[in-house]
Amino acid sequence: MSQKAPKSAKYVLSSSDDDDDEGGNAGGKSESKAKKSRVEKKPKKEKKKKHVEEEEEEEEEGRFSLGNKRFVSVSEFRGQARVDIREFYTADDGSLKPGRKGVCLTLDQYETLKKLIPKIDTALENF
Repeated sequence: MSQKAPKSAKYVLSSSDDDDDEGGNAGGKSESKAKKSRVEKKPKKEKKKKHVEEEEEEEEEGRFSLGNKRFVSVSEFRGQARVDIREFYTADDGSLKPGRKGVCLTLDQYETLKKLIPKIDTALENF
C-alpha cells in the first residue's frame, strides 16, 4: 500500500520497474506503468532580518515602523508635506519597497485624523 503524500510534495514520473510484482501483470496493472517518486524541494531563502541600526536610520529619515512591514513616513509631494501610511514588500534583491496598499494624507487630513483618535478609541471599546 502507498501512503498519501502531502499536497505540497512534487512528483515526477519514472519508468523504473522496482515496485512491480514478480508475477508480472498483477491486478491489471501493466509493467510499464510509471511510478511516482518524490523530488526534493529547493531550500527556502532565509528572510533577512533588520538590524536595530537600520531601523534607527529609517526613523531619522522620517519613516517609522508600525510592524509587519507597515510604515508611516513624512515626505513632500508637489511642495506640500504628506503623511504616508503604507505596506511594504520585500523585493527580489532583499530590499523593502513600497507597495500599493496604503494611504497618503495631506496635513489637513492628518490633523483631522488626530482629532478623531479619541472617537475612534471610544468606538473600539464597544467591540
